[in-house]
Amino acid sequence: MSTNQRAPAGEADNASDPVTVMVAAEGRAAQEIVERLTQLGWQVRLASGDDDLAETACDVVIAAHTPSPAETDSLCARMLRRAGRGNWPLLVITRAPADRQMACLAAGADGVLGPEETLESLVVHLRALVRRVRAERDCSPLTGLPGNARLEQVIRRRLAAGETPAVLMLDIDNFKAFNDRYGHWRGDRVIEMLGEVARAAAARDPEALLAHVGGDDFCIVTTPGLGDQIAERCQEGFDAQAPLHYDDSDRRRGTITTHSRDGRRRQHKLMTLTLAAATAEADDMRHIGQFFQVLAELKEYAKGHGGSAYVKDRRRHHGWDRASQ
Repeated sequence: MSTNQRAPAGEADNASDPVTVMVAAEGRAAQEIVERLTQLGWQVRLASGDDDLAETACDVVIAAHTPSPAETDSLCARMLRRAGRGNWPLLVITRAPADRQMACLAAGADGVLGPEETLESLVVHLRALVRRVRAERDCSPLTGLPGNARLEQVIRRRLAAGETPAVLMLDIDNFKAFNDRYGHWRGDRVIEMLGEVARAAAARDPEALLAHVGGDDFCIVTTPGLGDQIAERCQEGFDAQAPLHYDDSDRRRGTITTHSRDGRRRQHKLMTLTLAAATAEADDMRHIGQFFQVLAELKEYAKGHGGSAYVKDRRRHHGWDRASQ
């Protein structure tokens, strides 16, 4: 691999989102990769032993420069076993012919580069691999939606660009009781349903982000002008579909019965939806932490209303500037 060319550092230059690369190889070529990527601002280290990959967190593992097809296969197998223990993606750099490179991919490598590739090509492949893997790790396995990392990234970017985002938080009331009564499998179907309802509602804004931030909680990043419409559609869609997830007898009665750990019977109302909205329209709403502080306050207030409820922060000033003085 040629290492005498200048390559773009990309995301690795962003101190708030560093990329850590583990190089699992020996010799001069491996050292050159470590030195050049380090010069570009990447966090790089050379694997020191068999257990290093499993014990050290990183974004991607590079297995580099094996001299023969047999050694390429052996190295790929070893690295996949070790990287797999830490779930790190593997990029193989090999002098082996094309058919052996394909064998590496078939064995489970996430990418293979030949010796003719330049450092610039290596960096481009690394950036693409890290973006994909990070996105996959952030996504909910249940709904396939992005999670907290993507949500925070979008809010921060919009604030930095001088935009006025609106953030909606969706939370299911009495969901734990439903889970206790019917089990997690049926609970998951309710979460999937809310994800689809929210997806359809958020489609009113082509630039909206829908995120599944955990459990039965979702967030939608949109604009103040569309926030109310999206919230209304979410509430209407959930209220229409949620009762269908109950058995007929519970649905007719309007309550379900669960038992506490001490054996006591408890009655719970059917599920409803709480929605809270915060926007950057307030004069002192300047950073992401303030959004989630306001949303937590609004959600607690809305849950006291009973039934599905939507509350929106209408304050022009929260007093944060005065509190810091």
